[in-house]
Parts: sequence; C-alpha cells; structure tokens
Amino acid sequence: RPPQTVNSTSYDVSCTDSKQLAEQQHSCPDVDALAANRSLVVEHRTIEGTSTQLLVDVSTGTSRPLVPRCLRRAIFDRFHSIHHPGIRATKRLLTERFVWQNMCSDIAFWCNTCLRCQSSKVGRHQRTQLLRPPAPSSRFEALHVDLVGPLPCSRGYQYIFTIVDRYTRYPEAIPLKDATATECARALLSWISRFGICLRLTSDRGRQFISYVWRELCQLLGIQSHTILAYEPHQNGLVERMHRDLKASLMATLQGDPNWADTLPIILMGMRPYRVLERGPKSYLLELEAGVDSVSIDRLKPAFLAPGQPEATGPPISVETPETASDASRPQPCPVATRSGRLPRTPARFSDCLPFCQSQI
Repeated sequence: RPPQTVNSTSYDVSCTDSKQLAEQQHSCPDVDALAANRSLVVEHRTIEGTSTQLLVDVSTGTSRPLVPRCLRRAIFDRFHSIHHPGIRATKRLLTERFVWQNMCSDIAFWCNTCLRCQSSKVGRHQRTQLLRPPAPSSRFEALHVDLVGPLPCSRGYQYIFTIVDRYTRYPEAIPLKDATATECARALLSWISRFGICLRLTSDRGRQFISYVWRELCQLLGIQSHTILAYEPHQNGLVERMHRDLKASLMATLQGDPNWADTLPIILMGMRPYRVLERGPKSYLLELEAGVDSVSIDRLKPAFLAPGQPEATGPPISVETPETASDASRPQPCPVATRSGRLPRTPARFSDCLPFCQSQI
C-alpha cells in the first residue's frame, strides 16, 4: 500500500506570510485558549527557511499550526477551491494540517454556503414548507388560479382557466382557446366583473402569471400577486385538488366524447358547494337536497351566500335522525377497567361490539 503522502495535497506554511501568522497568534485570544487545551501538545517551532517561530500542535505526529480567527477562511478557501470537495473530505484535508477552535463546524458551514458547490452538486433535497398565506376574512378576498391543458379541441377551446376562492372554496372554470397571458387576463376580468376585485392572488410560476400583461393588470386593480416556489405544486394545493375532481368528472362524464366544453358547466354545477348551517372545529353541518348532513372539514365545500343573506353563526343546530334517536335510547354498558386500571373509551359506532369485547377481557 503506498504511503498517504503520495499524490496528496501539500501546503507549505513558508509560502504564506509566516510573520503575519506569528503576529496574529500572539494577538488572537482564541489561540491562547487553544494552547491551554490539554488534549493538544503545543510547542514553539521554527519554520524551515525562516527565523519565525509558530505555535504548533504535535499531538498527531505532524506539526499543525494554530490558526487565528482572521486567517481561517483564507486557508479554507485555498484548500476547498482546488476541486471543491465535500464536507468530510475538506475536514480531512484541513484537520491533518491545521487546528483551531470549532474547526469542524466552521468547515461544514463554509462548505454548505459555497455557491459553486450548490450550483453544481445535488445534495440532500430540502423539503419546502407549505405556503401559509394569511387567512381571508370574507369571500372572494383571496383567489387561487391555474391552467389545465392542453385538452382535446372542443369548439375551439383547448385550455381551462381555473379559479378557487380560498374562503368559500367556490370553483370556477373558464375555457380558453389559447394559454396566453392576454387570454388569462380576460378570464380574470370576467370573474372580477361578476364577483368583484380580490385582494390577493396566488398562482404558480407559469409564463402567463409572470408576464408583463398579468403584472400590469394586478397593479392596475391593486391586487397582490403571489407566486409559489418552482416545482412545488403542493403550495397551490387548493386549486390542484380542484383539478383532480374536475378531470375525474370530465373523464367519467364524457367517456371518450371530445366535446368537454358543453359538459363543463354541468360539472361545475355539481362541484359547487352547499349552504353551511354550522361551523365546527372538525366538521361542518351542510344543507343538502336530501336533508342535513355533517361533513368533515377535509371534504368541506362552503356555499356562496347572497350579499343580503347573513352567515349562520348562531348556536349549533340539533338535528335528530332515526339513528341518533336509537343510539340515545340504547342502554350503555358499564365501563370495564383493563388490567392496568385504565377505563377504555369506545366510540358510539362500536357500541354494538362492546359486550363482545367485555366478554373477551
């Protein structure tokens, strides 16, 4: 096996300003604290070819100079800029030749912040957090927009401009003949003419939503336009989830028929929400065609209310169904403690299985 010194990176301290290094060692308080460290063997040694004495550590068998704070980054750049190695390789190169306080953490930080390494290497991908915009206080205050397509040509339309209101979850889908910024701006003006000007607008980084026409329209109307991060569609998940339902409904309804433009209004009528009677922390009470039903907040689709119609913010509405009445009249068995003394709580829907469970205990 060849020795480790063959084809290794060499660094001669004499090629630097050894006098400056010696002066900084005497004036830097970090060097004094490092010299008092018992795990190091610090000695004064003269550099070959000069008369300058430096503080070096000889505990590893080689002379490692104690580097003051002002010269650490320069030494790191000299080694790291040779071929831009990783964190562990850079640590190995520097720890074999130099020593200073918090050496490993400094090297890791400088390697992570190296712009050339970031632009040319693929490291561990960082998961971006979800977009957390301020919660709207009224309907049509904050909108999410996006594009769907290209689709099979139907009456000259190939794209769908989608809009979802963040407060009421009210969806809108406008067919477009072309996915240009001008067509998207006209579709947004069509929404504004019916529902009013919104305050905030969220979209992806498509060329339509970062164009000059789109920015000028938002600036003219006083709309704050926000774009999500690139390659992060989940940050605009409200409208992306609406696309999933819209595409599934189109596929199930058309069954190969390319005339989706005629079916789109009917599908939107089925997707649009119902009236909300009560808002709870985990579920909402909705007024459906067949009666009143409780829907979890994940599947919630609040309704659009007329301007003169107040929202239902009163006390909870008690709706008695045959199932709830039978559950109330059903005798509840006495709780049975487990071996550890804990009283298990069984949901009401599992009350029929409770006697069997008690017999097994």
